This record gives sequence, C-alpha cells and structure tokens, in this order.
Amino acid sequence: MEPLILRDNSLTPCATDEYIEELRYLSEHTLQELIKSEELLAFPYSFSQLHGIDDKELSLFHLRNGGREIATGNLMGFIGYNNLRISILSRFAPSGKADSFLQYMLMKTGGVNIFQLEHTGAIDQTFNLMIFLFPMILKKAMVQGLFKEYCNRQYNDPDIKGRIDVSRHIRKNIPFSGAIAYNSREYSYDNRITQLIRHTVEYIKCSAYSAILENDADTKEYVSQIVRATPNYDLRMRSSIINKNIQPVNHPYFCNYMDLQKLCLQILRNEQFKYGVHSNKVHGILFDGAWLWEEYVNTILSGCGFIHPKNKEKSGWKNLLTSDSQHKWRCYPDFYREASEKIPAIVLDAKYKRMRRGSSNTRDEESDDEKRFIQREDRYQIISYIHLFKAAVGGFIIPVSEMQGNTCCHSVGTLRGYGGTVLLFDLAIPSCADNFRNFSDAMQLEENHFKAGIEQYFRGIITKK
Repeated sequence: MEPLILRDNSLTPCATDEYIEELRYLSEHTLQELIKSEELLAFPYSFSQLHGIDDKELSLFHLRNGGREIATGNLMGFIGYNNLRISILSRFAPSGKADSFLQYMLMKTGGVNIFQLEHTGAIDQTFNLMIFLFPMILKKAMVQGLFKEYCNRQYNDPDIKGRIDVSRHIRKNIPFSGAIAYNSREYSYDNRITQLIRHTVEYIKCSAYSAILENDADTKEYVSQIVRATPNYDLRMRSSIINKNIQPVNHPYFCNYMDLQKLCLQILRNEQFKYGVHSNKVHGILFDGAWLWEEYVNTILSGCGFIHPKNKEKSGWKNLLTSDSQHKWRCYPDFYREASEKIPAIVLDAKYKRMRRGSSNTRDEESDDEKRFIQREDRYQIISYIHLFKAAVGGFIIPVSEMQGNTCCHSVGTLRGYGGTVLLFDLAIPSCADNFRNFSDAMQLEENHFKAGIEQYFRGIITKK
C-alpha cells in the first residue's frame, strides 16, 4: 500500500474515506497519550527526560471540513496504524525526493554523519532516520557505563556455585559422571539489554547503512564493547530477545538505556512494520520541527556571539523581576546578545511554523492575513523580550523556500512607547539539489549568506549611532 504523503504546517485534501477511522483515532489523541500507550517514538521527547512535552494538547494533525482535509503542525516523520501508513515530510522537501532538510537538521544538531548513505523512498528514508539516531543514543547511554543486571544462568560442572537443579541433573548426569546441574543468579554484562543492542548492531551491519557504525572513534569503541560483552549472541534468538525487552529498563543509574532500548526495539521491528504486517498499535517515529529548527539555528548563531538559553535544562534564563524582588519570573528567549559599547542588545526568536508576509491593515480589527503573518502571542512575546533587554532590535528567524529580495533581513516596523525595531530574518532552504551532498553544500552557502546579512545589518546600526 502506498503511504499517505503529508507535509508539515500544511493542509492536505483527504481523497478517500477508506482510513477515516484510523485518521480520526490519530487526530483525537494527543502526542503525549500516543507515546505513553503506543509504540511511537518522538524526537526529542522520547529520548530525554529533560524534554517533556510543554503543550499537553499537541496532536499529530487535525481533521477539518468533516474529515476531508488534514491539517498538520510542526511534526515530521512516519506513522503506521493498522493498514494506514502516513509519511509527514518537511514542507521544503521536493515532490518525489528524499527529505534532505530534515536529514540536514538532524545531522547538524545530533552529529549524525549521513553523507555517504544511500537514500530510498519516503517511507524507507523516514524509517532509516531511526538508524541515523542510533550512534547518538548509543553514545549517550554508554557514557553511563556498560549495562549490568542480574541474570539466571544454567551450569553443569563439578564446581557448584548455586542451587542444584534436580530434574535437569537427572536428565543429564545419569549415570553420574562427576558433573552437577545447578542454577546461578549472576551480575552480568551479557544480559537482555546488551543482547538487544548487539542484535541492533548486527542488523545495521547487514543493511546499506553499516558505515554509520564507524563514523567516529567513540561509536566504533562502544560497538566493540557491546560485541565483547555478548559472547552468547545468536541470530536465531532475536525474537526471544525482543520479547524479553518488552519490560522497559527501570534502573536509577542506567536511565539513558531506556531511550536506547526503545530505539533498538523500533529498529528491529522495522521490517514487520515496513512490509505490511498489520498492527493495532500506532508505531513509527516523529520529529518536532520546532525543536529541531531552534537547535539548528543555534549551530549558526553560536559563532556570532548569541546566547541560547536551555528551557528544559533550566539554564541561561533571565528574571523578569528586579533583583530586589523575593520572586523569580523566569523567561527563556531563544537567542539574545547582551548590549556592548558598539552593539545594542539583540533578542531573536526561532519560528518554524509558516509566517506569511501580509500587508498592514489600518482597520481596528485584524484581517485573517495579518493573523497568519505574525500571530498575536508571538508579537507579545517579542515585545516583552525587547522591553526586558532594553533591546534596539528583536525579531524572528524563519525558514523560507526562497529569499525575499537580496537580503535576509526585513523590517516589520518600530514599536511605539520605548521603541525597538521588529525584524524578520529569512534563512532560505534550497529546493533544487538532486542529492543530499548537493543540498548540504547549498545549505552551507545559505548559512554564510544568513550570517553575513545579520552582521551587515548590525554594522549598519553602529554606523547610524
């Protein structure tokens, strides 16, 4: 069955009622509910205790016009439910081609090197994003050390170190030859978790993506540790190992192994999901475009003197109240640069959602076009940041399919009262690249153009001063 292809932040007509019940089920449950009760992974929420879902009502998509249209948000990836398969691509992905923009953001934010990997169709490519994540999640878990837990072992030798298994002893050692059958409970590195990781490693080795296990020295070393720790690996035991890992890791020290366990299970179940084995569970992997966009923009602005507060990690925050207050009202602007002798304070907000360039309207009541241009909550947010930082400039960083004019910087206007200029900074996403390497080269040119545009604008402010 061909997948239903959607794009983020878009409205797509639903041509058939064949899967309307599945679509309704997916639209009526929040992402948080599906992650908890189904076999769905969502990046970064499923892979870190820090990244909880702020919007508890966040959904995969919404049905409109009586189910005839599907409205998507910032989520991208693959979802499967019963016979329905849905692939949500980036809105910047050319028709019929791989989603290079999503892959590029993952590479930049997660250190996933995917240059030499072959890409297939949309569904395969989205599933393979799970494999791209494997080295990053493996390294995150292995930093805590090699996983150990108590395991039951069966022995048959003269050196008794456990409870004698009478029935097994009678079966194996009559007539008596000196050996004793016994069971022992041992603290071992060769356990269900390390075996699951080993099976995942061997699965990737046999795929077209084996090179990802040798991308860097850390990944190669951790893979070697897993291989050495699992001498009892047996390909025929894969289904048994998967079943043993239905129970999630619950260890206060090895907490990062829970994320790795989830990812390994999804990778090993890849074949049955991809080739039509029906499942009454929602399965697949999703990526939050808003989070990825913000972290990706940070890889660009970090070299330009901007500070990127970490909301989930409670770092880099600013207090809305003065120091003499007994309370702390924390806020986390996406990016800011403190004022200096030459450059005034700057505060910027990364927005992945669509933002149209509507013309201004002098009527008291806003037009629909203005609401789509910059939403009310976004306006109030940037006004608050400009006031808090006493910033001369505040603005939004948005991805666009093509540059508006010769500059990435566009003025929205100057605020009344204390002043401050509101800007839109465009980062153009290439659409003509025929493969990922060409896309990456084109994207780096756009990044350089974007950084040069920002610096040129602020040099202009200095000149005016």
